[in-house]
Amino acid sequence: LQRLSYFMSIEVYFYLSLYFSTFLFMYPPDSEPCMWNWMFGLVSIVLAWSLVLFQIECVSFTGLYSLMFQKVLASLVKVLLIFCFFIMAFAMAFYSSMRSSTPFSTVPYAILKTFDMTVGELEFVTYFVTADYGSFQTAVQCVFTAFVVIMPIALMNLLIGIAVGDIEGITRDAELQLLAIKVLH
Repeated sequence: LQRLSYFMSIEVYFYLSLYFSTFLFMYPPDSEPCMWNWMFGLVSIVLAWSLVLFQIECVSFTGLYSLMFQKVLASLVKVLLIFCFFIMAFAMAFYSSMRSSTPFSTVPYAILKTFDMTVGELEFVTYFVTADYGSFQTAVQCVFTAFVVIMPIALMNLLIGIAVGDIEGITRDAELQLLAIKVLH
């Protein structure tokens, strides 16, 4: 049972993903890399630099901030799993009513644009005032108003509240956590 606890650490999965993507980047040896090789190479670069975050938690003056970032990132992932349903709902609403606009012309583009709008790139005048959606114009503006209230405002305030709570918890238990990390490394 104690051996299986090794696989409970997210760091292990980062390393396994790094090894796998690096292998696929270099495979087959002695041949010209194709597009897939380069894509796995990009993933390897991001994973390698992300793993630096796990390594600097052992350093006394950066360890606390590394722990804070990891905790906030884990909370962000949990919250985004819930908000994915809202992103999909609004993306499908925008896609079905605004297909004539390039960012909403396909479902993947609509999802990306909705996510982009969630973090603040609303472009209200471009897509919701000057563009003409015929009989959908009022409905699109109502959906946009609901989107602004739910996604950027509510989500960002929720994320800030969760981050503050996570950071307070980490600073309260920081010394014990850093000592435990140093013992494990």
